[in-house]
Amino acid sequence: MILNKIKNYTQLQAYYRTQQKAVWRKINANKKVAYWSCNWCADIPYQPDDIIHWWGNDDLTQIKDYKNDIILSFTNYQYLDMGFGTKLGGHYNSMVTWADVYKVNPNPAGINGNVLGGIACLWSELNTPSTHHRKLWPRASALAERLWNPRANTTSADLVFRLAGQNTRLNKRGIPTSPITVEFCEITPEYCFAN
Repeated sequence: MILNKIKNYTQLQAYYRTQQKAVWRKINANKKVAYWSCNWCADIPYQPDDIIHWWGNDDLTQIKDYKNDIILSFTNYQYLDMGFGTKLGGHYNSMVTWADVYKVNPNPAGINGNVLGGIACLWSELNTPSTHHRKLWPRASALAERLWNPRANTTSADLVFRLAGQNTRLNKRGIPTSPITVEFCEITPEYCFAN
């Protein structure tokens, strides 16, 4: 840090990532590189062909002027560990439901970059092979539909019907899921989710 006049951790991280990028580009000169970026990360100088993986809240101020390809992972909707507590058993934000995940705007206004898509994040702090599928599904299904078809019918009854159908398909393939709602409302969502 002294040799490179680095004053703090943020500058150290920027230095490290810049060096890391140079090594990667030397080894893989013909491939694009995706860089993780977030609200509290060091501002790394991106090259025009870098892919920015945004992991942070929906304030995109830091990346709004970049014309790069962007992958979105909003921590307030796409971080599927929310609602399950911290590694010490404490409170970690409120539960993110499939209805919350479906609110993701796959084409946010005010950025110049090209949004390639998004990623649902499920970390392993409080996750095991016996819990990960139930934490993922149906919330990942809701995100997938939202990203693949942002113009899909978003009325609650229609959405519940589609997600319940996806849960049934996953269960038939041996993948356990969390329920969408009570069984009566999954079968007749128009009664429970009036538009």
